[in-house]
Amino acid sequence: MRLKKYGHGMRNKAGALGDRFLFALDACFEDLIRSPLQQMRKEPFRYMSINGFPLYRLVFAVDGEAITVYQIRHTSRIPHRTSGP
Repeated sequence: MRLKKYGHGMRNKAGALGDRFLFALDACFEDLIRSPLQQMRKEPFRYMSINGFPLYRLVFAVDGEAITVYQIRHTSRIPHRTSGP
């Protein structure tokens, strides 16, 4: 639900860009479900690139069979140390 809300805002600003981003993000989620054990960077966090949007990545953790998505990050931004992995 929340992703559709954000996509709507992007669609108003950049035409079909929001739709493309949501489609790529949905494909990323499907890949994540099929193969959750991606490259680990900072324990317990793992990263997955979003196809078609090379500057964005999904930050998540796997605990047993549960997958928790912490954020979708733009890799050119310098995060504040309290904003996550």
